[in-house]
Amino acid sequence: MALGGYMSSIGWGSTSGWSILASCGLRPGAARPVLACRYMFVPSERLYEIPLGPLAPGVIPAIIEVPRGSAKKYEYNPALGIPILDRVLYASMAYPGDYGFVPSTRGLDGDPLDIMVISSFPFYPGVLVRARVLGLLELEGGGGRDVKLLAATHDNPRHAGMNELSDLGRHTLVEIEHFFVEHKTLEGKVVASYGWRDRATAMTEVLVARDRARQLGLPGGRKRVAVDRQA
Repeated sequence: MALGGYMSSIGWGSTSGWSILASCGLRPGAARPVLACRYMFVPSERLYEIPLGPLAPGVIPAIIEVPRGSAKKYEYNPALGIPILDRVLYASMAYPGDYGFVPSTRGLDGDPLDIMVISSFPFYPGVLVRARVLGLLELEGGGGRDVKLLAATHDNPRHAGMNELSDLGRHTLVEIEHFFVEHKTLEGKVVASYGWRDRATAMTEVLVARDRARQLGLPGGRKRVAVDRQA
């Protein structure tokens, strides 16, 4: 599946197991800007298998699950074909960026790599955003080593000059690190931070996670959540 132009998920088939993807971009050669869109039906499970694309590992697809400014933790569920509410944050905090996962990758925990995307406006859950990798934050929690990729929205002229962590204000990095370390404290969970790593390290992480997904030969999906459990 090509990742040309801007691609976003605009709907889900919760019973049919299909998702609707729209690939949109400016029509080349037009006398004035014309937005052209192409619509595709994709099996919901395949959202985890969307390829990284020709610009990887510098620019990669990110499926947004949690909009910036939200205190509600959504996770995409391939069995239902929709994002579901995992929990509301215990702390009086909100996500400082749009948060989601990178398809066609697997981290050490078996899930797709986590990614936070710097954006001008919050994205809807389920939207696919082309993200320009800036660096990563290395953490450790109850499940062992964990990394959070940090990226800028590629298809946003306001972020055209963002290529490295140094292109962000220091306070922005401190705020994001503080969020990931502290937002689970009231759940009784301890998270340690080992600091930020540069763009080259982050791109290497993407390639390693891509190769891990290929070796496993399985869709890079998150753990499925049972929705029919009894009270």
